[in-house]
Formats: sequence, structure tokens, C-alpha cells
Amino acid sequence: MPTVLVVDDDQDLAQAIAAVLQYAGFHPLVACNGQDGMGMAREHKPDLILLDIMMPGMDGSEMMIRLRADDDLQRIPVICLTGLVSTEDEAGGLGEITIGGEKYQSIAKPFDNEKLVAVVQNYLA
Repeated sequence: MPTVLVVDDDQDLAQAIAAVLQYAGFHPLVACNGQDGMGMAREHKPDLILLDIMMPGMDGSEMMIRLRADDDLQRIPVICLTGLVSTEDEAGGLGEITIGGEKYQSIAKPFDNEKLVAVVQNYLA
């Protein structure tokens, strides 16, 4: 059962995403900020991270930069969850966001639960 770490400061949304992922057969973990997300990533080495960009404290951009600088975590795939990408920008369910000069795939908020599950399944297939 693949582990998916959900990092989002909106606790209700993070718990809702976790419930959807669990129902779809994944093992979800939830962190409510970038600092906790880094700790959970180090401890659990998830198969995929769903990462909110706009968070207080350590935001998603900072967490992404730290993940990519960590030899043990840099290969974990990350999909950004953000309101910074419009659904019109998305092709095949995924958009793109640039962080630290690198392009990462993203899902625009708000999103459809079925679409989210399909993207996660595709990524981990």
C-alpha cells in the first residue's frame, strides 16, 4: 500500500484528502505545515508528497527546496497543490509551477477528488 504524505495548512482539506486517498487504497499521512512535513518525510519516506504551496512558516516552496537538497528525500515525487495554477493551465490533469528555477507538476485548487486519485494512481503506477 503506497504511502502519500499530504502537507497542507488547511487541516480540514488535508483530512478530507487523506480520507479520499485511504478510500482509494493508499496509506495517507498528514502534516499541517512545512516543518512537520519535512519531519514526516524523513521519518516515513513516503512514496509521494502532495504539497500545498501557500502556508505560513515554512511554505511549500521552502519545503520543496529542502527536500531536493536532502540526499535521502530528493527522489520522492512531489505534486504541488496550489491556487497559483488555474485549471485552464492544466494539461492531462496536471499543471506546472516553478520553484527555485525547477518546474514541478501541480494540481489547481479546488480540485475534483476523482481527478486527484487518478493523478496519484498515475504517478505511482
